Amino acid sequence: MKYKINLLPLFLLSLLFIGVSCEDSRMHNMVDDKIYLLNPELNKAEVFHWGDYTYGLVCVKSGVGQQAAELELSVNEQLLNEYNNEQGTDYKLLPEQYYKFTSSLLTIGVEGYKDMFDIVFDTDGLVDLQGDGSVTYALPCQVNVLNSSIAMVDSSKMYSIIIPSVKEPYLAFSNPGIALTPCAIDPESAEETLFSSAVKTNYANKWELTYELEVDPQALEDYNNKQGTSYKLLPEAAYRFDESSWSVPVNTNAANFNFHIIKSALIDGSTYNFGEYVIPVRISSVSQHGIDPENSLQFITVSFQPKTLERTNWEVIDCSSEEPSDGGGMAAIIDGNLSTYWHSRWQSNIPELPHYLIIDMHKECDLMTLELIRRENNTNTRLVTFEVSLDNETYEEVGTMDFADRNDSGMEITIPAVKARYIKCIVKESNNPPHASIAEIYAKGVEK
Repeated sequence: MKYKINLLPLFLLSLLFIGVSCEDSRMHNMVDDKIYLLNPELNKAEVFHWGDYTYGLVCVKSGVGQQAAELELSVNEQLLNEYNNEQGTDYKLLPEQYYKFTSSLLTIGVEGYKDMFDIVFDTDGLVDLQGDGSVTYALPCQVNVLNSSIAMVDSSKMYSIIIPSVKEPYLAFSNPGIALTPCAIDPESAEETLFSSAVKTNYANKWELTYELEVDPQALEDYNNKQGTSYKLLPEAAYRFDESSWSVPVNTNAANFNFHIIKSALIDGSTYNFGEYVIPVRISSVSQHGIDPENSLQFITVSFQPKTLERTNWEVIDCSSEEPSDGGGMAAIIDGNLSTYWHSRWQSNIPELPHYLIIDMHKECDLMTLELIRRENNTNTRLVTFEVSLDNETYEEVGTMDFADRNDSGMEITIPAVKARYIKCIVKESNNPPHASIAEIYAKGVEK
């Protein structure tokens, strides 16, 4: 006998089982919606002095996010009294003519997680009200949730005692004062080298700002006198500002301005006017708001120096005498080690001054500065003359160093640019005659 089996009940039962087993678990462990202020309790707020200033009191909705939140803002003087009693403060209630709410009601939508009440402060009135600052005014704000299905995180997170502090809106240099990193150029630099510096606002800028700069030589003179420095004013012909960069775009708080350093203005024929220069720049005007009086001056430092010549292929080819066992001999003056040195012969057959050494650079160079470093903790070398040559036969004198009674170990001299391959160092006087010693000799210039 055959039996017919009805599969429909089994199919329905299986669907029921699948439905139960696939129950949506995405909402498990989720927290119900709650409301709190982003900056609750005491809140010292900067408001900028440009008439009506809008301050945002931010409310946050956390949790599942399945419903909108209806909020109401009010002023609660009792909160301020309680805070003063608890904290021992004496804040005064801000009179209502100095602020207004754009709206006292706020809705954070189902998909939203934060929004803000706009509080508009009369900054002109606040400046007059605050006067000498002997009285501090506060605005005690209370936020209430109107729909009972949304809870507060904590009652202490639902109020903010706002103390408005009026601040002047300023434009300033991003790095006022003396610039620690110089705009560096050398004889091999391009005729014009582009550099930049920056200005910034102390507020969230919502305007297209334009400003002007001016060079203030008197400011540099005053700085040198006060700091005991000797910065030189960069000649006017040696720089050029890009005035089209004197702006700060909308919704931008900082922007660069560009300027060019012009090399030829620091060269007089064959003489390179090396040195450390300054462009004393002042913000002289701005299209909106004000200029920070404390940070409106920047000393742009400009360094014009030749490059130190590579000594890898240099060779000391001759000297009047040496004591190789004392310091290392004549090759020590180009080995890069300050603890080694050349010393004139002193153990026997002691020669009289002057002493000399000759360096072959093994290529022709334009020499522009020469530097000599004496032996460590030894000041016997006093007066040194330098001569240069292209053929090691005909020499011309280019400069002299006189250490006199100085204790510093090194000295650098700038010389008129001269073509040379050989450098002759002549020690003419000693503080301990006839002895002399030298640790290192360097040169700066341009290799050919």
